[in-house]
Amino acid sequence: MPMDLSPLPEPAGPSRLAALASRVRAALAPAEATDLLHRLDRWGPDLVTGLEVYPEPPVDRVLDLVLAAHRDRRPALVELDQRRLLRPDWFARPEQVGYVC
Repeated sequence: MPMDLSPLPEPAGPSRLAALASRVRAALAPAEATDLLHRLDRWGPDLVTGLEVYPEPPVDRVLDLVLAAHRDRRPALVELDQRRLLRPDWFARPEQVGYVC
């Protein structure tokens, strides 16, 4: 069997991430896009790299799903997300259901 010598996929470079960020900015109002853009800055390279195992990486489809979920998230949950960002240990607090010493 001949060895596949086709070039490896380009890593999640700045141009790919910039294109994803542009889609976020186009899809959401500036105030709504801020949080998602911060998450894309932090996790975007991992997302793109992780999906490169597929012959046709579904990055755009995943972003569509993320944008739809972000738009559909109830305001009370968005507020809860913001409060939890200020307390990164929220899940380990004694008052949480399922807390274990």
